[in-house]
Amino acid sequence: VLLEIQERNKKRQPVLVGTRSVTSSERLGSKLGLRNIENVILNASRLSHEAGVVAQAGAQNTVTIATNMAGRGTDIELGYGVKEIGGLHVIATEPHESRRVDRQLFGRSGRQGDPGSVSRHYSLDDELFERFLPRIIHSFLKKAVNSEGVSLQPALCRIALTHVQKRAEKLSEMRRKQVMESDANLRSSLGFAKP
Repeated sequence: VLLEIQERNKKRQPVLVGTRSVTSSERLGSKLGLRNIENVILNASRLSHEAGVVAQAGAQNTVTIATNMAGRGTDIELGYGVKEIGGLHVIATEPHESRRVDRQLFGRSGRQGDPGSVSRHYSLDDELFERFLPRIIHSFLKKAVNSEGVSLQPALCRIALTHVQKRAEKLSEMRRKQVMESDANLRSSLGFAKP
């Protein structure tokens, strides 16, 4: 991820990096800082300020690191000369539990006919793979990695990603349903509550 950001930064291409957690975004930001690459970290803590920062994320030589909630609803317009160098490049560093969130991140690039590109760099050590991928498949995929950490089975990795995200989505749906049923039971058991 660092090497890819560095390469894009040399070309002055704006980069938006998506992370799943505040900790991950801050860790990546500090590693970029050690390489003298200026970056802005957005983690949905100051929404009005962050919307302005996200709006500027399409300017040349900009590296923006954001969690999935940061800057939502703000369009990223490409700055002067950015179309000529490839548009906004989006990098996903961790899979989200919801495929919709990943698609929203990727959708930040190439909007309204503008040029753009996306890439994703996921680790099989990620909690999502550890929790939801059967051990035998997880073990096989971890063994099918070259010395640079790149999978020799990219098609199987894509299938595994879809599998773990579907399982995480299903679990999340079941939890929401249980909360709704619990709320309904609580309301009906209280004599003074409205139905």
